[in-house]
Amino acid sequence: MASRYLTRQQAQDRLGVCRNTIKRYIQEGIVDAERLPAPSGLGPWRISEESVDNLLEGTLRQQALADEKALGLRQ
Repeated sequence: MASRYLTRQQAQDRLGVCRNTIKRYIQEGIVDAERLPAPSGLGPWRISEESVDNLLEGTLRQQALADEKALGLRQ
């Protein structure tokens, strides 16, 4: 399967985070990203859609577990 990439803005919107947060995620390697070349130097970021989806899936799973624990359904 070919890798699909998101713009920084698309990744921010999908994750519901601000510009500084997505920049930190890139710097810390939380999401896979690369910069496109540009004539004047570094171009825009392209972020792996799969890494964004994996992060989102993990976040939703953690929230579901926390909700179950709060409801007394899980120890």
